[in-house]
Amino acid sequence: MGYALRRWLADRLPLELSSGERLVALEIADQANEETRLAYGKNLLQTVARRTGFANEKQVGHVLGKLAKRSIELRVQLTKNGEPFFDGKGRPVFAYEKHETTYKIPFESECPALVPCPQDQPGPVGAGPDAPSGPASGAEWSRADGRVVPRARPTGPASAGPFSSGSPHDSSSLLSHERVVMEALAEYEVTVDEMREVIKEIRQATKGKIENPTSYFRAIAQRGDLPDYLNRVRANAERRAAYAARPTPPPGPDPEPPQATTAPEEKEAILSATRERLDALRRSQNQRRPTSPTRVLPPRQAPEELPADVQAAREELDRLGDRKFDLIAAARDKLGPEVHRNEVFILAAQLARSNTRPSVQEAS
Repeated sequence: MGYALRRWLADRLPLELSSGERLVALEIADQANEETRLAYGKNLLQTVARRTGFANEKQVGHVLGKLAKRSIELRVQLTKNGEPFFDGKGRPVFAYEKHETTYKIPFESECPALVPCPQDQPGPVGAGPDAPSGPASGAEWSRADGRVVPRARPTGPASAGPFSSGSPHDSSSLLSHERVVMEALAEYEVTVDEMREVIKEIRQATKGKIENPTSYFRAIAQRGDLPDYLNRVRANAERRAAYAARPTPPPGPDPEPPQATTAPEEKEAILSATRERLDALRRSQNQRRPTSPTRVLPPRQAPEELPADVQAAREELDRLGDRKFDLIAAARDKLGPEVHRNEVFILAAQLARSNTRPSVQEAS
């Protein structure tokens, strides 16, 4: 297994990792093959959980996600047609049904978040393995908190460059996915501002939230799409610069106030003539309008009070429902159209009491 790979990774993990993150990363390195640097298997996460003290595989997966947010991605992203595969929300896909996740210990060139090992760095001339590493020795590395960490590089013309510490945009001030884009566009002499505009363009073109920016932008860099975004950013900058540099016309003379062309006396005469024409037009319209006689409505009278026998007959007919209409029609045919309706109601009630329903021929 990868005991040597575990020691290699232990010398290069950054100091800001938690103990749990460090244990999970080192245990996966211990399970990996030293030549291929790959680790896989159905029970791999169970072994990692047991040896690191976590309760289950879900907790180990949560730690792997925290490592990925620190730009230390140990999971191998799946590919589709030779390109990295993402889901609908822009998140990288590492496994699916009947396909377990494969893990890989990345090289330093593949993972900028790893700290270079001091044994791989050349020391000062004449310095042996026991030479002191204090500020006076000129060494680039010093020991802090029991680990070897890089010192700040010296400032000045000799250290100038896109990631020099003397620049306000050195590598320590950039995020991991920004370093990925910066390194991919280094041959185009991209600036930090242009790099961030490129990232902004990509985020606007991507639907959904990017869960793992480092892996996502590394995949775009491998496809070779970053130069197109850079050309678009520079074209937009040129258009803005051309618009800002366009010549502005000189201000013209202040417009003179309009001069009065009509005397006050003439203005008053015009207004008087206009009023006279309006009055004449209004009078002619009133003369042409036809007059109609005034309609007088008669006063509204109070409803006539019904006699007691008529009121009783109507109440009796109302209790019969729709049958009352046949009885009223038969009573009207028998009495004639000139008879008052009160008499019709009385006769219809009598017909109802007699429990007969005469036809029109019998009533006549």
